[in-house]
Amino acid sequence: MKKFRKIMVNDITYKWLFCDNKLDCRNSPILLIVNEAFPKKYLKLEFSIASPYMLNCGLPAIYQGDRTVINLNRPKLILLIIQYCICHEDDILWKRHNMIDGISLLQKMGFEISQTYLE
Repeated sequence: MKKFRKIMVNDITYKWLFCDNKLDCRNSPILLIVNEAFPKKYLKLEFSIASPYMLNCGLPAIYQGDRTVINLNRPKLILLIIQYCICHEDDILWKRHNMIDGISLLQKMGFEISQTYLE
């Protein structure tokens, strides 16, 4: 069983967990981000890609003109996602039953992902 990891953003502690979405029998991995002070306020992002394991080892992408990899086990990327979601709280609902398209969110953040990897 995977454990939540903690990260501080703007003096607020968040817990996050990246795992397979086995609850609904889909192969899409999910990322859960929970505000530790308000556990009912959290993000649930689903990543529909052709090879879900690539989010563990590195999905090739372009970010701000540079080649990079998207690895959802890296705290730096989780920090960027949380900061983006905080800045766009009017558009992104931090709700229990709201599933967010993770690939779309990364693209809005400026990541360019080849269609080869998308479902």
